[in-house]
Amino acid sequence: MLSFLSAGIPKIVVDVFDNINWVVVTIAGACMALPMIYWVLMIIPQKRYPDAKINHKFIVVSCARNERNVIKHLIDSIRAQDYPRELLDILVVAHNCSDDTAEVARAEGADIVLELNDPDRKHGRKGYALQLAFREILDNHPEYEGIMVMDADNLMNKTFVKEMNKAFDAGVEVGTGYRNSKNYDDNCVAGSNGMTFLRDCRANGHGRTLLHSTVPLAGTGFFIRREVALDMGGWNAFNLVEDFEYTLQLLDKKHRVQYVSQAEFFDEQPHGLKYSLVRQTRLGKGVFQLLFRYGPKMLFRFFTRFWLGNIDMFLNLLDPLVALLATFWFPFYYILKGVLAFMDPIGYGIAIFNASGGYMTLFATGNMGIGFYWVFHDVLLQIVVYVIGTITIQNIVLLRAEYMRVNYKKWYRIVTMLILYPWYNLLVAVALTIGILTPRLTWRPTIHDRPMSLEEIVGAPVVVQNSTVGETSVVAEDIPAATESEE
Repeated sequence: MLSFLSAGIPKIVVDVFDNINWVVVTIAGACMALPMIYWVLMIIPQKRYPDAKINHKFIVVSCARNERNVIKHLIDSIRAQDYPRELLDILVVAHNCSDDTAEVARAEGADIVLELNDPDRKHGRKGYALQLAFREILDNHPEYEGIMVMDADNLMNKTFVKEMNKAFDAGVEVGTGYRNSKNYDDNCVAGSNGMTFLRDCRANGHGRTLLHSTVPLAGTGFFIRREVALDMGGWNAFNLVEDFEYTLQLLDKKHRVQYVSQAEFFDEQPHGLKYSLVRQTRLGKGVFQLLFRYGPKMLFRFFTRFWLGNIDMFLNLLDPLVALLATFWFPFYYILKGVLAFMDPIGYGIAIFNASGGYMTLFATGNMGIGFYWVFHDVLLQIVVYVIGTITIQNIVLLRAEYMRVNYKKWYRIVTMLILYPWYNLLVAVALTIGILTPRLTWRPTIHDRPMSLEEIVGAPVVVQNSTVGETSVVAEDIPAATESEE
């Protein structure tokens, strides 16, 4: 390669590489533009909904797969809500379980327990369990005005439903709450995952709601009005990332998701790097599939409806593509520029091309140090800007703004998380890329094995309202064909 370079590279070839890099940087910059605006809007106080005039009736849906260790604490946190007991019921879908999750849910007082056991591995996805739950509610229980969705490992803060009811009473069609973390202190992986959701809520969720965009559903901690669910035909999202697909389907039917900042719940974050990155590969594959199915429609709808949410979600769909380009293109491009600087440091730093239109060898110049200076200046400057400018400082500001809610108990965990989070983000980009390039990616549930009570997190006694043993509906191997095509 050195002999090839020393012979001179035509200027047009290097121009092509520079132009490709400009396109890649432009795409990445476009995807970051709106989030940067949302970060600026973080200085505006978060929206608070007025007290509700009516307490509406909700049912909480939780899809649980081999989660007997955590489902009890979710049910206890629901029963401990500062909300009328008779207006809040619980439905658990125990899907493809090999343990006694369904029995535990019944014993703890879930009002409805559905068991879904289907040998088709694809039907093990959460989307099919949600489809079953939505169908049961919409077909057989007209008394429920709203449906809340929680993961089995979640815990509701005691005012969660009360705050969601305020947004519901104010006319919000779909509302998503403040996703806090159970286990920031486990290690840097758990802390980094928790920080990711904190960024999504406090900056992106808040900014999108202020600008009347839509907030992507993140799988849990949200409600949907009954009439909206009926308009959507229940739940018909079965992608690897069914929550984001449902967000796009909602937007297509002109329904917007809004952030409810005061509705706090707690989520268990993966504390193993392997499980965390496996989740990211699934995200990369699923969103990349959705890009081709929904991307053109979102872009077209933006120019016909002029809704910010359409272009916002289109740019979200580009995230895995940007990760793919960044993983392969940027290392190639900067290694190439480094080699060129090695061959002609003066040209790289000042004039780039010599009079003959090719690169001169540095052996005739004796200025190797200049070449390496320009390489490290160019690459390291971008790394410093990325690490300090757009990530670490943001996280410091965010932790300062949310210090009353972020339950770190070990100060050194905060420091290590702040240092390692940007590098963890780079691993996430690689995982997204692996997901895209994996031909057939099998859906795997995230393992939740931390049985933590609400009392352990909030540090105060929690009063659980009396509950009764729930009724049982058993559904086995009874899944109709999906209304949306599957991957």
